[in-house]
Amino acid sequence: MIAVQRNGEPGYDDAQFWVRGISTFGAGASPLVLVDGVERPINNIEPEEIESFSVLKDASATAVYGIRGANGVILVTTRRGTNDKPTVSFKYETGLNSPTSLPELVDGITYLNLYNEAQLASNPNFVTPYTPEVIKKYASGTDPYLYPNVNWLDLMVKKNTPTKRANLNITGGSVNAKYFVSATYYDEQGIWKGDNLNTYNTNAGLKRYNFRANTDVRLGKNTELKLGLGGILITSNYPGASASNIWSEIYFNTPIGYAPTYPFNNPAGFVYGGVNGVTNPYMLLTGKGFSTEWRNNIQSDITLNQDLSDVVKGLKFSGKFALTAITFTISEESGPLWMPILLQEEIRMEIYC
Repeated sequence: MIAVQRNGEPGYDDAQFWVRGISTFGAGASPLVLVDGVERPINNIEPEEIESFSVLKDASATAVYGIRGANGVILVTTRRGTNDKPTVSFKYETGLNSPTSLPELVDGITYLNLYNEAQLASNPNFVTPYTPEVIKKYASGTDPYLYPNVNWLDLMVKKNTPTKRANLNITGGSVNAKYFVSATYYDEQGIWKGDNLNTYNTNAGLKRYNFRANTDVRLGKNTELKLGLGGILITSNYPGASASNIWSEIYFNTPIGYAPTYPFNNPAGFVYGGVNGVTNPYMLLTGKGFSTEWRNNIQSDITLNQDLSDVVKGLKFSGKFALTAITFTISEESGPLWMPILLQEEIRMEIYC
């Protein structure tokens, strides 16, 4: 199995995966994923909810799924109750996320010396405005507005950020009724530093709530009813500008171009720095408002198993009905009054029989 994670931003860090490599150049290269026999995404399922995880990759194993199984099939079975006394399990985890790799940007002094060297290499008669006396003013830091020396990565990016995760599950039951109930809370913060002067949060972040309840009830000697209910509720926060734009401007700006902000007599106490043709990345992070996304996924399924061996030996009947409701909403708060604007809302229902 090959898995590739192309993004580390909270909420957009799902990995793509393929069984036995990529088998087509077009769409539909991903394997078929079935959760409790229903086609559903595997993203955001908690490990404590999984009973078994199987990968089918051979033609004989995937033949029953037809052309949908051409890229492999992944079968996920969630946990169910046991014929035993109730068992309560609680787990709490905390950790730190840090950037996988970041470039080391030169400071303003090194940049100016390299600039002079590059200009003289192509034009020996070049007269630089950045004389040793001027460079000393950049190095001293006595006037950071007229002679700035900005490390944009250190200004805007954290070295690490915390994550928290808590899970509580209960399992048990009897001969006639079994149950498994699980609830999980996950909190992940982004790596943007933001601005303490803002009354709103522009850092990326995600809060996820998982819930699952599986119940098995024996209605008779040969009849069993299985009920499953799952929910994934996600709330995520992002800066008003996209992460790709912020990153590109961080790398595009030089350390000596301008200061991130300048003092000014206004309610905020400053104005954003900048020059013509260049966008201030600090302004993109802290001055463009923020957006909030809500992603809700409610899953339910009912399975009826009937043993008809009393009628015909070895004959059994199984029927399943599943319903999935997906809601995706984006709200952006920007503009002079920071008024919420509903940008996108999607509600989708999927029925499986």
